[in-house]
Amino acid sequence: MLRLIIAVVVGLAIALAGALLVTNLLSSHASNNPSPNSSSAYDYGSR
Repeated sequence: MLRLIIAVVVGLAIALAGALLVTNLLSSHASNNPSPNSSSAYDYGSR
């Protein structure tokens, strides 16, 4: 049971860190891009 709790906590921590990282990357990329019409995901994929 303890292993399951540890696995859930570690998984949540990784998911939270990944979400924050992606949010920071997208927000910084969107602030560098003045045109709101082009999606940042498309720009990131086309680099």
